[in-house]
Formats: sequence, structure tokens, C-alpha cells
Amino acid sequence: MKSENVDVKHFQAIPWCRALLEEPNIVRETASSRYLKPSGEDILFATVLNTPDTIKAFLALYRLPPPSPPGSPATRIDEARFLITLGYNVAGYPHVCHGGIVMTILDEVIGLLLPLNKERNAIPETSYMTGYLNTSFLKPVSVPGTYLCRSTIDKVEGRKYWMTGTIEDSTGAVVARGEALYIGLKEKL
Repeated sequence: MKSENVDVKHFQAIPWCRALLEEPNIVRETASSRYLKPSGEDILFATVLNTPDTIKAFLALYRLPPPSPPGSPATRIDEARFLITLGYNVAGYPHVCHGGIVMTILDEVIGLLLPLNKERNAIPETSYMTGYLNTSFLKPVSVPGTYLCRSTIDKVEGRKYWMTGTIEDSTGAVVARGEALYIGLKEKL
């Protein structure tokens, strides 16, 4: 485990998060959207929401699938988990995260499965956009607080990816759920 990663250090200090970090065969890395791309992609999570009072830390956790046989496409990563610490400045109501921020987090953690798979050449190298995100707010998302987010790829048909995501509190209670459709964009002719 890379101890110099500030997000890993942050979550190691939280007992229930430390247990997740210590699971065997887990890749632990700062979520890729925390890094601003030269195109301006990810400016929201890399700058606007990357402060101690908004989203203090954001870490991706996933297992690499076994290597594919030679000549076969890479095996897709269908599930990832994310640890996220929210500060008070994402509140819409005192000590409760704004619903729009909850939806933004769900959209982000669900969608982050796509670049993980593009890096492995497990899905087509194209841009993907959210077609829809149906969100259920099950309990208030208290802030400040640390949460576990899960995302899965449930079904793929051509350029369409049906995916789900959840936000869970430290007890494992699901506080928000999202069902999304992501669509791979057609290349311009």
C-alpha cells in the first residue's frame, strides 16, 4: 500500500475505512476525477469540490480481474468502491448534504467505472455521457461525514451501459441509490 497517498492516509485514520483498505488484492488510488485533465475535464471534482470543506478525500478501491488469455479482450471491471469524506460546505440544509451534490457524487462514482475499463482496453475508447440518473434519497446524507460508495455495471448492449451506485454510511446503511444509463458517443465522421 502506498503510504504517501494523502487520501489513503486520511482513510486509514478512520477504523471502518481502514478495514476496507486492508482487504487483500485491492487497488487503492485517488479517484481519477481528482486530477484536472488538460482538456478541462474533471474541473468540478479536481478543483471546485476538492477542498477540506467540500470533498476532503476521495479514494477508489477495486479488484483487478484475472488476466485475459492472449488475443482476447481485457476482462471488464464490473464493480468498484469509493471512500469519500464530505465537508460542511456541501450542505443544503444544516448538516445535510445538498441533494444535487448527492446526485453529482452518484453520477461520478458510477461513471468512474468507465475510465477504469478504458485504461485496460476492456471497453471502447470513446467518450461516455450520462443518459439518465434516477436517484432515490433513502436517508439524509449527514455532513461532515465519511461514506462508502459502490458502483456496478449491470448490463451492456452495444454503446449502452446500465449501471447502479449506492452511498452507504459507516454502518452499511444505504442512504442514496442511483440507477443510470451511460452511452458511448459515436465518433464524428
